[in-house]
Amino acid sequence: MASWSCSEIRTVLRYNFVRGLSIDQCLEEMTPALNNDCPHRTTIFRWYREFQRGNFTLEEDRRVTYRQIEETLYLHAPAIHSILCDHLQVKKLYYLWVPHSSRVTWCRKMPKMFDKGQSQHVNSIVTGDETWLYYYDVPTKAQNKV
Repeated sequence: MASWSCSEIRTVLRYNFVRGLSIDQCLEEMTPALNNDCPHRTTIFRWYREFQRGNFTLEEDRRVTYRQIEETLYLHAPAIHSILCDHLQVKKLYYLWVPHSSRVTWCRKMPKMFDKGQSQHVNSIVTGDETWLYYYDVPTKAQNKV
């Protein structure tokens, strides 16, 4: 028997969501029919959350690579980079392109979230731009001897 595609599984999830089935009921109903193709409970939860937000799109993957853009628009990588970075002001964060306005909004929320630096949690924030920083807690002299 052929395996189920992601869009087919999401369609079944949407149908079960509209029927009013809980996550556990949905999983219980899908497991015998899909066997190894049955999604994990966490995946079902994530899609139910999207459906609750009103997002009923069933698209495969919203991430796009430079190569996919090149093939679709017949443009070279430098032109694509210029359009994305210079004109649209998006930046690639964690394999996702995040618009400049979203980054600015997040940065403006930070002082409010951490009581303008008075919160002790503000010391746990590590920021950087295209730099890898490793947090290392320096041991005491006694721990160094061991």
